[in-house]
Amino acid sequence: MDWLALHFPDLGLELFQGTQTQQPTVLVEDNRVLLCNGAADQAGIRPGATLATARSIDSRLQHQQRQPTLEAQRLCALADALY
Repeated sequence: MDWLALHFPDLGLELFQGTQTQQPTVLVEDNRVLLCNGAADQAGIRPGATLATARSIDSRLQHQQRQPTLEAQRLCALADALY
């Protein structure tokens, strides 16, 4: 039996972002930043920061709530496609 391991560390954020954007965007769960895109990272926003702190760093910040069900559906679709 062959195995293949794939790692999608930014999957949750990519579900909402689609393509690269210049707008600082973060993925939030329990009012804390989980993931940052490149623009948010360059602005100094880091995972673990509260949403209020992130907004104080960059007022242009866009945020999305984490959706584990949607992430699981996307992973299943990827697995089906690779199968």
